[in-house]
Amino acid sequence: MELQRPVIVSRQNALIKKARSLRQKKFRERHRAFLVEGPRTVVELLRSGWGVSCVLCDSMETAEKSNSCTGWDASSRTLRPAYSVRSDVLATISDVATHQGVIAVADMPVRDFSQWCPPRNSLVLVLDGIQDPGNFGTIVRTAHALGMDAVLATPDSADCYSPKCVRATAGSLFHIPVFVAPAMELLPKLTREAFQTVAASVEGARSVTDMHWQRRVAIIVGHETEGVRPGTISLAAETVRIPMSESAESLNVGAAAAVLMWEAVRQWDTGMGHISRSAE
Repeated sequence: MELQRPVIVSRQNALIKKARSLRQKKFRERHRAFLVEGPRTVVELLRSGWGVSCVLCDSMETAEKSNSCTGWDASSRTLRPAYSVRSDVLATISDVATHQGVIAVADMPVRDFSQWCPPRNSLVLVLDGIQDPGNFGTIVRTAHALGMDAVLATPDSADCYSPKCVRATAGSLFHIPVFVAPAMELLPKLTREAFQTVAASVEGARSVTDMHWQRRVAIIVGHETEGVRPGTISLAAETVRIPMSESAESLNVGAAAAVLMWEAVRQWDTGMGHISRSAE
């Protein structure tokens, strides 16, 4: 589709000011919108059918590259607004030192964890106070790749719609639901829904290789340095540890989450657990 003309050249343009404000959480929440940057991630956003307000493209980019990041909205069958923006103006919106030529303003979904209905066979990941948005995004990307059904996060975790987190998900954010709720709400609901709640801990009662995963599993990982909080562990049914070299203190939370998710999926897919992923 053709970009809207003329080229936006003012940093004080209303659309530019709104987009720039979305770098801050309070404005993301106020406008219920967030930024998605980079050609690949924007294309993935558009292909996913996610709500998109507009796409901003560097006026110096080729028409072919710009057009690849615009197109038809499959749900409404309408064209998304796309605007040509002078490069230095687009740079004021970008979260990185050198912008990638295209930034989309995406709609923030409304998700109510209390209304969530998990599949009969379900694997979910709970993030208890994950602080680093890069870690959060990487974990979401891994959870999507391994076929997890949802990521559940406590409110004091990083914002999954921050530019750094969105970038770290590499588009996976648009394919796996992320819910935010306090641990005192998350864990009791998971227990009521018959989830096997398993908290990661260096002092876990069982090794990950000795676990037998149930029909519904919730794996809990915690803060980068403090781990899963004692109050959250007290709400979990079991604790699990990952065997490591004696000289190693701990794993990065993203690596630990990947190991735990992969082992749960492996058991499900090979029928080693109590139920296979494909079982009805």
